[in-house]
Amino acid sequence: MVGYVSDSLPDAVLTQFDCACIVKLSELKWVQWSTNGPVSTLMRQSTNSFLALAGIENPGPRDISPGADEKRRLARERRSKGIEKLILALSDQQLVAGLAILIAAYIGRCSTTLYHFYIVVSFAWFSSTVHLSTLAVLRVYLINHPRVRDWRVATI
Repeated sequence: MVGYVSDSLPDAVLTQFDCACIVKLSELKWVQWSTNGPVSTLMRQSTNSFLALAGIENPGPRDISPGADEKRRLARERRSKGIEKLILALSDQQLVAGLAILIAAYIGRCSTTLYHFYIVVSFAWFSSTVHLSTLAVLRVYLINHPRVRDWRVATI
């Protein structure tokens, strides 16, 4: 979600629908909460916290000075690389966690109950699914780094 809101996902993984959603999100994210009730206060605070966490600042009027487009492009590329590294780290974590839980279950197979076996299988399945879903975003990275790609295929 942070990748969509901050327009940080690589262009290679975005569809036309994704681009349309990003445009709509960019129009909505600076909506001012006009009332002062408890719900609007909560919404204002949570929106500001989320945008601060995502590293997004209210841009105010659009900068039209010479070189502004180049600065925006470079900033987007930096954010895109950061999101890619974050997804790569989370993908690695899921891969290692799934493998570790399977190894631990295999070592303790004699004392594992059927209930615990189902928990292990569910956790490993979830870990594998999350890892595989990150590969769609990491497609360009994996094409450019074949050794990393081959290692992932072997471990999954």
